[in-house]
Amino acid sequence: MGKKPILSACAILFALAAAAGQAQAQSKPPVSWRPAAWDNYTPSSTSRGIWYVVIHTIEGSAAAGISWFQNSSSDVSAHCVVSNSGAITQMVADKDIAWHAGTWYYNQHSIGIEHEGFA
Repeated sequence: MGKKPILSACAILFALAAAAGQAQAQSKPPVSWRPAAWDNYTPSSTSRGIWYVVIHTIEGSAAAGISWFQNSSSDVSAHCVVSNSGAITQMVADKDIAWHAGTWYYNQHSIGIEHEGFA
């Protein structure tokens, strides 16, 4: 059987929350849009196969991560940043390719989610 693509970074976050054993049904959490610098990701006009979820830690605060992804000299981005409080900031559209995984193949076929904090 072929792999079935994951359609939305937010859907991934909901699935992770459900898997964590939350007893109550959750409504969609608020997601703020703060785009990464235009030269820190690759726009895509076609559907891309998303087969992986790459989870990172920022090694700092959510605000610092958001600021870094908005800095053109960083050459990195992620689709979403999740703060310790649970606030979700989307920085790269699901259809676009964030530069987060270190290899072009994984960047093309994954959603990158950064979490506030330290490993």
